[in-house]
Amino acid sequence: SVNFLIERYFNQFKNLKKINFTQNNKIILILGGILIATIGYFLIPTFFDKNQIKINIKKQILNKYDFNIKFNEEISYRLIPKPHFFTKNPSINYNKKNIAEVKNFRIYMSINDLISDNLKIKDLVINKANFNIYKNDLSFFNNLLKMEPNENEILIKNSNIFFKSKND
Repeated sequence: SVNFLIERYFNQFKNLKKINFTQNNKIILILGGILIATIGYFLIPTFFDKNQIKINIKKQILNKYDFNIKFNEEISYRLIPKPHFFTKNPSINYNKKNIAEVKNFRIYMSINDLISDNLKIKDLVINKANFNIYKNDLSFFNNLLKMEPNENEILIKNSNIFFKSKND
């Protein structure tokens, strides 16, 4: 009968054994929890206000390296190879003049500061930039070379420097 079939179906669930957590299961659960916590920690900056991050980055670059950056596109957060902010097509301004157009710009920050809103810039990577330098703008590179050595780096990769005369 139908009652017998239904009763037999639900009796199968009574016979299931309770899940016993062995030592291996506990290790897997702990490692899974640590993995989820680590990924969550590195994804925290994705919830920050992008405009506030841009303002913070501009201030820090101006204070540390004495040049301005103008973001022409949105800034995004990336995890690989290490946590950083990335933007395309920013401009570098020095002495109120546009001296470089950059294709890819990466801002690496200290991992210890990911939770706080006050991120600290660690390294800058300028990739595929075209620097248009006049005689008066040579102080830009001169100032970068005269900076005291510290743990922060500015890497300029795959870039061109065009030294221009007064008549371009």
